[in-house]
Amino acid sequence: MVGGGEHQRQADFVEHARQFAVRVSADAPRNLRHTFGTLAIKAGTDISVVARQLGHSDIQTTARYYLKPDLSVLKDMQKAWQKLILTC
Repeated sequence: MVGGGEHQRQADFVEHARQFAVRVSADAPRNLRHTFGTLAIKAGTDISVVARQLGHSDIQTTARYYLKPDLSVLKDMQKAWQKLILTC
């Protein structure tokens, strides 16, 4: 590139990455880990697989933190029960 454009883009990228790293809190790795566990469970991954990937020695640890009912699922179940009750 003319005028060192490639070097400038690299320097800009490095600077943006540095600024982002400064803004990211110390909790970010834990949040990413929790997001992974939650999304894996929601996607239907077996809880024992998720537990192993997260390094949990006890599956109950994984269940405690990642098997929380999704509000939309609970609402759908409530509607289904109401429909069932009304048709009886």
